[in-house]
This record gives sequence, C-alpha cells and structure tokens, in this order.
Amino acid sequence: MLRGMYDFNPVDEKTLGFRANERLLYLGTRHLDNNWLKASNAFGRVGLVPVNYVKIDHDYTGEIVLEFLNGAIRKSQHDKDSRIDELLRLRDRIIVPSRDIKDQIIDLEDEIRRTRQIAISELGNVDKSYVPMDEIVQSRHECRRVQSLGSVINSASVASASDSVTSASVASASASTSAINVINSAPASSVNIIAASSSVSEQSHSQSRSDFPQRNDSRLAGKMVDGVRNSTGMSHELSQIAVQTVIEFLQQNFTEISGSLDSLLSYLETPSAISRFPDIVQASPDASKLKRLFSILTECKNDEQQRSWAVHEDESMIIDSLKDLHTILVNADPSISIYVMKDNHYMNVHALVLYYQMETRKSIRQLLRECFTAICVIDKHALSALANSILPMDLAREIQECSRDVNRLYGIANLLAFLMCPGEALPITHYEYLGSDFVVTVLRTIEKPPDDDEIVCDKFVNLLLAYNLQFREIDHNFTIQALSEMRSAPQFSQKIINLLNWGKDPVVDELVHCPPETDSVFKLLMDIFSNLKTAKLFYTNDVKVLIDIIIRCLTDLGPGDKKRHMFLSLIRQILRNTPYCEHQHRNQDLSECLTRILLEDDDSSSGPCHRIIKDMYLEFPILKIK
Repeated sequence: MLRGMYDFNPVDEKTLGFRANERLLYLGTRHLDNNWLKASNAFGRVGLVPVNYVKIDHDYTGEIVLEFLNGAIRKSQHDKDSRIDELLRLRDRIIVPSRDIKDQIIDLEDEIRRTRQIAISELGNVDKSYVPMDEIVQSRHECRRVQSLGSVINSASVASASDSVTSASVASASASTSAINVINSAPASSVNIIAASSSVSEQSHSQSRSDFPQRNDSRLAGKMVDGVRNSTGMSHELSQIAVQTVIEFLQQNFTEISGSLDSLLSYLETPSAISRFPDIVQASPDASKLKRLFSILTECKNDEQQRSWAVHEDESMIIDSLKDLHTILVNADPSISIYVMKDNHYMNVHALVLYYQMETRKSIRQLLRECFTAICVIDKHALSALANSILPMDLAREIQECSRDVNRLYGIANLLAFLMCPGEALPITHYEYLGSDFVVTVLRTIEKPPDDDEIVCDKFVNLLLAYNLQFREIDHNFTIQALSEMRSAPQFSQKIINLLNWGKDPVVDELVHCPPETDSVFKLLMDIFSNLKTAKLFYTNDVKVLIDIIIRCLTDLGPGDKKRHMFLSLIRQILRNTPYCEHQHRNQDLSECLTRILLEDDDSSSGPCHRIIKDMYLEFPILKIK
C-alpha cells in the first residue's frame, strides 16, 4: 500500500490524481521510467503517480488490502472504467494463484522488494521494513468458494428463461449484476450465495411482468449496441452486427420467444442504431473519452515551452492521445463524434488545426492528418470548417517542402483531396498557396512521382480531380491555367482516360456523406476540351481511345440515363477542339450511334440529348446523322 505525501493533480489521462494522506494500492512500476508508479485509488481509478509524492504505507493487513481491492473493483465497474481488468488480475494473483502458495508469496515479496529499492533511490531515506503478504493469502481459501456462484446464477437464469422472452432477458441481466456484486464483496458464505441466486430468480419474474410491456425496442437496440462496443472495443458497426447475429440466433433456436424479438431485430437492421437517441449518444463512454482527448490536445497546443525543448518529454503522451482519438473517430458511431465535435461551433476541430500549424514533430503531424481525414469522413460540417481554415494552405506549403518524401505525400494528398471533395470554392486568401503554382507542382508530381511510386501518382490525380470541382468558369480555373503551361502530360492524360474507361469517379468513392454535384472525371475532361491549348495535351491516339470509350458507353446507356447527356456533351467538345476532321476516327459508328439515340428518344424530341445531337449535325457535316 502507498499513501500520498502531498496533493497531486493529474497532468494527463494516464496520471492519477490524489490528496495528501490518501491511501493508494500499488500495482507496479512504469517500464520506461522508474520515477512513476502505477497505482489505484479507492474508486478503482488506475493511473501513474510520481514516486516522490507518495510513501510506502506499513499500516495495513491482508484483510485491509483485499477489502480495498474489492471496493475499488466494485466502484470501477459501476463507473464502467476500462482498466478494471488490471484490478481483477491483481485479485486473481492474490486469492487464486495458479502455482503453489509459498512460491507466490516469494514472488510477491521479491516484487515489493525490487520496487522499494527503486523507490528508495528516488525518495531518499525510507524505512525498509514492510508487511508480508501472508495474511492476504490466508483469506484466499475462503474466497475460492465464490467461484461456484456462476453456475448457481446460470441455473436460476435458465430456469426462468422458458417462461417468456422477457423473463429470459431480465433474468440474465439481473443474474449477471448480482453475480458481479457478490463476487466483488468476497469473501462470502455459501448461505449468501444461495440467497443471492434465489433473489435473482424472484426479481427476474417480478421485473419481467412489470417492465416488458413498456419496453422501447428501438432504445433497447441502441443501448445493446453501445454496451457491446464499450465491453469489447469493437466498432459500433461490428457491435451492431454482433447483437443482430445473437438476436437472429435466438429467434432460430428458441421459437417460443421468436415473435417477441422481431421488433428489436428490425431496429438492429437499420444503420446506426443509437443515433436516434441523443441521451444514449451523450452518455456514451466514447463521448466522454473524446471530450477528454480534445481537452488534452488543446493543452498541448498551448504548451509552447514543451514544443521548444529538444527533449520533447510529452511526445509519447501526445502520440498515445492522438492514436486513441483516431481509434474512436473510426470505430465509434459517427453521431457520437459529431455530437462532441460540433460543440461551440467546432471549437475542438479548430484547436487541432492551430496545433497542426504550430507543431513541428513529423510523427505528431502525421497522426493529426490521420485524425483530420477521419473527421472529414464523419461530418460534412466539420469538413467544411477544415476546408475554410488555414489547414489547406499549410498542407499546400508542406507539399512543396517534402516533394520527395513518399509517406508524407500520401497523407497530405489524401487529406487535401478530402477537403476539396465537396466542390466548395475556397476562400480567396487560400489561392496564394493553392493557385496555379500549386497545380503545376501537383502535375509535375504526377508526371515524375518520387521513386516512381504509382500510389503517389494516383493520390495526386485524385487531388487534382477534387481541386478542379470548385471552379465554375473556365477563365478563372487555375487547373486549366496550369495545364495550358504544360507542353505534355502523358502520365496525367493516361490516368484520366483509364478512369473514364472504368467508369470510376474516385472523388465520389472517397466521400459518401456529401458527394459532389458533378462527376469529377467528366468535369475535368470537359474543362480540358473546352480549351484549344489544353486539348492538345491529349495525343491523337489518346483522342481516338476517348472516342472508342464514348461510343461504347453511348451504345450501352439507355434512354433517360443522365450519363448519356454527359457523354454527348464530351464528344461534342472533343470534335470541336481536336483535329477530328483529319482522321474521322469511327465516323460511321458514331453517326449510327447518334441516329439510334434520336430514334430511341423520339417521344422526347425536345430533350437535352436531342438538342445536342441536332447541334452536332449542324456543326459537323461529316457526321451522317439521319
């Protein structure tokens, strides 16, 4: 046991605060730093305490230690503390050793002796005597009788399960709660165990009769999913699948309760079962963790002195916090993350942006980029806040600085593409860093990626496609201005042709919650072939391949398909701004295709497709349209 010598306020989520003279339970030392000890307080909170703030407490017995430990486990479980496993493992070592009692006593005494030697070197003169653990081990035999409780409780639950689905559900939950409470209050007599199991059985029947008719299946589904998520660490999506699988199994194998589970299963089949209940979202442990992590990272942003030190003592703590933040953003239900992020007009998100601007450590900046990307995927409003912040300018500047660093280019290009995906026009001040010079840098990277890395090339093509979405007028389009300065761009043109051939828009694939209004590949090709100078970037063979793709797609697409109008608009621009009259590639096939569209759309002769074809007939007499 340890006792606090002074008041200590926690400096981060890994440290444990305490008051002077407060008793703590020693759990071990920190592997990389002997100046910190791992301990638990009476409320089951586990964390690191500074070795020079505590002293070894000799005034304890085995019963006191076991009582302290059981009380901490009870309270930790009530608070749903995720570190309860450490306390349970310690109790198992004390009361249910896997080896001989004498061997365990020797190990425990050796561990305490080693820890005290480390602590003495830091604390100074401390009385080296300590209390042996014999009395704790003596209570082990009495506690082992509690192990039989699980089978007794399970029997009570199974006995009540056959009555109705309600009694089965409530009995199981009540039995589990009773089992935990009795175990945590060990040692207990066999009389108490039997009484507990009997109480569970009676309570389950009484609760089933009163609670079941009023149960809210949609709310229950949300609570079950959130409970599985926080018990297992799985994502909310996987947790919902797990609960759904269990309910379906119960339906198939317990026909007497199958009908009662239909409503519950229907809510589990809809995406994001908890999002419709703000109280579940707000009370979720994920929400509390997110708030705490944002608070820690905001403090790191303000700690300018630590960032200026060469030692960077806080780096490991910041990295752990960012990893935890990214894990929650990816795995938690999006409604929980949105609830926390949108507080005070996305103040926490803006704080991360400022931190990214001030932070110089590459490892931390990389993790921040990953967190920003996860935020973009979750919330379109947070994405808009990021796109209108200084973040895009900082990323554009960073591309210039790390033009040969493949791993950094991956993350930067990916994040910038996300920020540009919605097609919103950037603030005018951003174009100092995100103007035509930026596009030239992107194009040069596509043509000559570092280490000939194909992934970098693809990432930068996606970035350019997303970037071009914001421009509505060709005269003010920085993409076209930069392309007009290029003599050739074979890599770029080949990538765009491939995307058109595959019918794939990578911008739409990246961002599901706010897809752009137009297809990014079509828009870029339309912009390129609207300008004589940029159209020349595509060689004659490239143009012929484009015509082949367009004829094939027009043949396959049926009347009313929106893409038919897009392909017709594109082929008109190609015929207009390329030397098509010289080679007339597949002129007959194209003419027949256009004629067939006119006949198919005969009922809608005033439609947009008809108008384009008629205009093409007047503009290009070489087309034999009937």
